This record gives sequence, C-alpha cells and structure tokens, in this order.
Amino acid sequence: MRNRMVVVGGAIAAFVLLMGAIGVHAVGGPGGLPLDRQLLAPIQASMPQTTSSTTWVSVAGYSFSDGPGVVLRGGVAVTLSVTVSGAPASFRIVLEDVRHNFRQIVMKPGSVVFNPAAGPGSFSFVFVRGALGSGPFTVNLLWRSPTGAPTTIHGGTEAIRFAAG
Repeated sequence: MRNRMVVVGGAIAAFVLLMGAIGVHAVGGPGGLPLDRQLLAPIQASMPQTTSSTTWVSVAGYSFSDGPGVVLRGGVAVTLSVTVSGAPASFRIVLEDVRHNFRQIVMKPGSVVFNPAAGPGSFSFVFVRGALGSGPFTVNLLWRSPTGAPTTIHGGTEAIRFAAG
C-alpha cells in the first residue's frame, strides 16, 4: 500500500511540474522564457466608478498610454482582481506596443464578464499573451456594461508578470 502511495504521489508531482513547464512555455513564447518580474498596479483612482457604457472605456479615467508600463521580452500574464457591484461588468486588457506606433494588442481570451448578482463580489482572472517580442508596452484596463445597466467597480489590482527585456 505504501509503495502504491509513493508511485501515485510521484506521478502527481511529475504531472504538476510538466503542466507548469508547459504553462511557462506557452506564455513565455519560444524557449519558454520564465516570467521573472512582477509589477503590482492598484486600481483606486476615482473609486468607486460606475459605467453604463456598452462600448469599451478606460477604468478610473485612465486613457490609453496612462496604464502601467513594462519592458518585456516574450510573454506577459496579467491577473486582474476587482470588486464590482450592480449589473455584470466586462473587462479586457489591451497592450500598447510602444515601439510599433502604439499598436494595440488585446490579451487572451479577449474579454471576461463578472456578474456580482446578489451584491458586491470580488473576481479574479488571468489574461495572457505570448511571443510579443522585446520592447516597452503599456498595460491598459478597459471595461463596459454588456447589458447597458449601471455597474460599479470599487477597486482592485493588476498583478503583471513578465520576462524582463
């Protein structure tokens, strides 16, 4: 019985390590560059903030190019954690490629919808983008109300993980 537990435990550990390596490779791009830097960006200016817009608008009054800047090579992962209330809120992260005329790159999976339903709710999601190349990028957070009903963000954070360029 003990030998079976050791074998099962070893198989689980090997699987977890393999999935971690695949995940880093997928985000880091060719060569599997490690995401070795992290930048924390609080979302607190003008909070709480409400929108009924069904088109994408910047969170907290930040316009494009006002978001956190990173110099990276390879890929990036952004964990968005926010507290929202009211109607469902849709979020997306858009990178601006500074060296290429501020080309806009929507991070995968595109957009996500948080539905607070019964009151304020806290939500978290990881956006990723691999194989970006080297250079400076601006990380921009956009949101909208998919239903057109008022939705409110009370604050949150962005944890930006990247391979330093």
